[in-house]
Amino acid sequence: MMLGSALLSAVPGLRHAFFTSEGGVSGGIYESLNGGTGSNDDPGNITENRRRMAERMGVAPERVLTLYQTHSPDVVVADGPWNGGSRPKADAIVTRTEGLAIGVTAADCGPILGRADRHCGIHRRRHGKTRRRTRRHRRRHRPPDPPALL
Repeated sequence: MMLGSALLSAVPGLRHAFFTSEGGVSGGIYESLNGGTGSNDDPGNITENRRRMAERMGVAPERVLTLYQTHSPDVVVADGPWNGGSRPKADAIVTRTEGLAIGVTAADCGPILGRADRHCGIHRRRHGKTRRRTRRHRRRHRPPDPPALL
């Protein structure tokens, strides 16, 4: 199941989703829409769950980008699918590239979705440093192109 925000839906050029555990093919202890590539769930189930998420977001499955989350203040810039499928270690993603779906997994942390005039980003808020690092990152990497679709 996918949830949305009426406020975020009113933002032109921004697609968003909050996926729940419903609607997936995973079974056993992972019985859900498990898209966690770092879990011990069956890789075929994860691939199908992520395909379903990608379909709902209107992108190809390889354009759904998530991180190897580390509870850090680290931010990465996504400008295309990850090389070789390996996920960077960080806790925030920003992009200005249309056609990417960027996301984080949240359990004990709250996901934060932000959009500036020229880029979009998402991260899990856990450490005070993340907010400061994200502000510094925005100042240094302010892209000249239109905002991304998320």
